[in-house]
This record gives sequence, C-alpha cells and structure tokens, in this order.
Amino acid sequence: MIARRVPRNGGRRTTAVCTLLCAMCSGTSGGAGGSSGFRVAFGSCNKADRPQPLWRDVLSRKPDLWIWGGDNVYLDSKYMLGKHRMATPERIESQYRLQLQNPDYMELVKSTTVLGTWDDHDYGHNNGGWDLPIKSETRSAFLDFIEVEQTPDPVRRTREDGIYSARVIQDTGKGGRPVGVILLDERWNKGGPDSDAPFLGSAQWAWFEETLAAHTKADVGLTFVVTSLTALPQPRAPFESWDVYPKERLRLLRLLASAGHPTLMLSGDVHLGEMSSATCAAPGTDEPVLVFEVTASGMTHTHGDGWISSILMSVLRELTPFPHTVGYTLQHHYGELDIDWAKGTLSVTLRGEGNTPLLNQVLNIDDLHGRVPEADRDHVECVPLYAVSRFRLYGSLGLAISLLLSLILFPVFAFRHLFSMVVMGNPHPKAE
Repeated sequence: MIARRVPRNGGRRTTAVCTLLCAMCSGTSGGAGGSSGFRVAFGSCNKADRPQPLWRDVLSRKPDLWIWGGDNVYLDSKYMLGKHRMATPERIESQYRLQLQNPDYMELVKSTTVLGTWDDHDYGHNNGGWDLPIKSETRSAFLDFIEVEQTPDPVRRTREDGIYSARVIQDTGKGGRPVGVILLDERWNKGGPDSDAPFLGSAQWAWFEETLAAHTKADVGLTFVVTSLTALPQPRAPFESWDVYPKERLRLLRLLASAGHPTLMLSGDVHLGEMSSATCAAPGTDEPVLVFEVTASGMTHTHGDGWISSILMSVLRELTPFPHTVGYTLQHHYGELDIDWAKGTLSVTLRGEGNTPLLNQVLNIDDLHGRVPEADRDHVECVPLYAVSRFRLYGSLGLAISLLLSLILFPVFAFRHLFSMVVMGNPHPKAE
C-alpha cells in the first residue's frame, strides 16, 4: 500500500508511505536528488477550541512528516478541579469537526504525511484505561480524523487490542534512507497503577519486537517510537508515566538498546517540553547505547500558562533536578527532527511561536544504534534511573505548595491587618 504526497521544497523528493504489513515497502520511488535531509515535526496536547498559532510556524518549516503524539483534541471535559466528564457523542463530533475546520491544519494535512497515536483525552477520559466503555466509539472517531487526506490503515480499525501501528517512509532524496515510525497504544490495555498490571499487553509487546526486527531487516536508518506517556523522566508524579509500570519500562529500554538499528522516543502528555536521555549497556560491554526521548507537550497549553502552575513547576524542577533531563520549557511549542544522512546527525529542536528555538540538541545517529545482542537483552542496565527518590519528590512538591500558599496568603492577611488598622481603628488600644 503506497500513498504519494506533495513533496516539500517544490518537488525535491517524493515520499512513499507504506504499511509495515505490506512487505516493508517492496517498491520505492525514485527521488529527484537534492538535499540529504529529512524533516519530521510532531506535537501533542492540542485543544481544538483554543487559538492554534503554531500551525503557521509548522507549515513554514515544510516538514516531510507530521506526527501526533496524543491528546490531539480533548474529548472529555472538566467539571471541577481534577474531575473530568467522559466524552459524549456530541462532544466527540464537535471537537474533531472544530479541529478539521482549522484552515492552517487542513493545509498541513493536504500537503504532508500525517501519522499519530492517541492519549487519554482523545481516548475519551482523563487517565482512561482498559475498562473505558466508549473506546470502540472513540477509536472510530480518532481514525476518521487521523486518516483525513491520508492513506488509511484498515488493521487499526479491527485489532482487538488497540490502535498501535507502524509505517516506513522511504526518503528518496540524495543519500536518503528509510525512516520508521512505531505508534504505540498505551490506553487500550492499560491496567491500574501496579507494578504487575498490564500496560501494552502481550500481543502489542510481541508486535513491537517483531516490528523493530523488521525495521532492522529493511535497513531502516532511524525509527521514531511514539509513546504518548513519558518513559525516561522518573519519577513523574502526579502524572501518568512508564514509571508506574517499572517492569514494562525496563523491558522497553532493553528492547530499544537491542533494536539492531537507531531509535528515538517521542512523547507527550505532561504539558511541558523536555529532552531526556539514559545510557544503556550489557555488563562487560564498552559500547553503550544512548536512549533519547523528546517530549513535545503543549501546542495550545502548558504548565506555564497560569502563574500558580508555573511557580509550582519551576520550584519543583529546581528542588528535584532530574539527571535524565537535558532541558525543558514551559512555553507553547512543537518538536522538529532534522535528519542529515550525509553527516549522520539528528538535530532535535523544540520550537515556540514564531519558530523560536527553545531547546536544541544535535545527536549522532550512530549513538542511538541499539547494538546490544539480543542474547544479552535481559541483562541490560540503564543509567541514570531512579536517581530522584519519591520521598524527595513528594517532599519537594509539598514544600513548593507551602511556598505558593505563603505567597498567596501573606498579602491577604497583611491587607486584612492594614484594613483593620486604617479603616476600623486600632482594635488593640493601649491600656491607660
């Protein structure tokens, strides 16, 4: 199954997009030559009823591929602090319709390959999991949305255990190589917060391993693994993350470290942007694998929008510096990944409004190569992990909340005291 789209930069390349199941793209399209690069843009946490100025910035960068990382629209709704109503048929229809009425977004989907997965809010309920009663309905709506102007993947509509999927995109520019995308489903099978609870599910795990092996066999130059929840930053309370499922998290990192070709994780969910890394290796080896994660979570909103959440997040970050984190931002943003095949590098950038670079890292693609032999996979260890204790995290969170309450309450009590002194007179006159 091959779908062609209008190439960026006036036809300097054509791109073939195919389903993994179709013999890993047995045919390739002939490129016109030119640049040796390939550009991916991605983002998440996008409310359809809010202003979306970033689409003009994305369009100006002319990406070869756009990837949705989840929470692409918000189908559930808040009705009080921390409480959400499950998605209704009316809201499902209205939110997707509203997003598809955005002219800038529609310009993107008509000119660029669009792929994506979902997270809890487009799944249908905040922190939703395996027992969500409307997940079949929200799956149909999600796929109707994601396949607008795109090549459909019918398998995603019929799988009994989720919408996970994979594609290979053949970059036929000068020196181009195949680019893989693996879209995980971290909602359909997700159990409760327990170390032995299911997360991806056995069938998805088996498919994941087979897909990485198939990408290696197909000589894929780099595979982007799209995980809607963050994997490396730990601990991630009070948010959901792979940290809640430590056994599956270790399995994920070991799988990437032994993938047989370079991989990079893309995540969302947490309403901030960040870059995180860990080093994985089997005992007795001197060739560690760099496991890198880019989180782009905040197209229309982040924790930096309100002064309360901004102070809390900033204080928490200062009190509990995460050794995994290369850097973070609380500004609205999207992610950009520029592959330079000739130099063997990947430039990772989080861009804000006006395409302002907020964070940037240039990685050697070979450092991301999962070169650990499969036989040693179960012995792989990754560092730094578990460097910030939960006691310190929750203690720091409590301290941050206390400081914030002090900032709020001190002016209130000061004003009340001043009011009683000036307007009502001194309530405590000196005794004669």
